[in-house]
Amino acid sequence: MVVDTSIWLDLFREGDLERIRLAEKFFEEIERLTIYEPQVFRIELAGVLARYYPRDEVERFVNNILNKISLCKDLEEKAYKVALSTGSRAIDAYFIACASSINSILVSNDKIQVNNARKYGIEAYYLLKEYNAVLNRIKDLIK
Repeated sequence: MVVDTSIWLDLFREGDLERIRLAEKFFEEIERLTIYEPQVFRIELAGVLARYYPRDEVERFVNNILNKISLCKDLEEKAYKVALSTGSRAIDAYFIACASSINSILVSNDKIQVNNARKYGIEAYYLLKEYNAVLNRIKDLIK
């Protein structure tokens, strides 16, 4: 399963308890699954968190996550094809390419990314509006 950075960042979303709780519940549900991320995930996550937290805290958090996930490598050509096919943003193309390369699903809180993933033929879910569908799909993946 590929999890977009938007969901990881919701764990830090001050003032929006609903999104925080949703992200926490989601990660509890998928703890038995392998999470895949494109290599650029590390940079995107660090870049956003560095705006709000001290460097040492960001490095600790990012390294903790990297120890729990698997990275998809060498995605440039596939991401390029995704971008050409969908018109997606570069960063989104990498997440879609990662899901495509491992033949897996993508879960995101970015509606545009989800729509582009679907356009590319990836099974994708918009967690904020499709939480129950995501839970059902997770149950299928765990079986």
